Amino acid sequence: MRGRVPKDPRTLPRRNRAMTATMLVDTNPIGNPPKLPKRDDGELWHPEASRTWRDIWDSPMASEYTQVDVHRVEMYVDLIHRYWKGETEFASEIRLQGVCLGITPIDRRRLQWTISRVEPKERRPQRVADPRAMLRPVS
Repeated sequence: MRGRVPKDPRTLPRRNRAMTATMLVDTNPIGNPPKLPKRDDGELWHPEASRTWRDIWDSPMASEYTQVDVHRVEMYVDLIHRYWKGETEFASEIRLQGVCLGITPIDRRRLQWTISRVEPKERRPQRVADPRAMLRPVS
């Protein structure tokens, strides 16, 4: 055999394995979506914070959350509440916490989460017997 002996593939530093890859479905493993807890300060939640809470628990990402993740979602929604009340210094923390929850498409890409998409049959283009029948003269 000429040349050097190739390394064992198992010892190579990078394997590009999909360790967290999963297909997201619309089932919530912790049962019914948890209710948004009352605030400790007695203040009502900002409408955007309430909407964020509902959107998160109605999303396919909720299928990956466990009971432990409820606390992180509460913290995230509290940051949203503070941001919309005028405490804009929380914007960077909102972004960081959103990464952990897979909030944006790029976050889901990093987590290797894909959302199953089903195309309805009505969206398929209709076949025309003779494609030239669609052509019209241009004046």
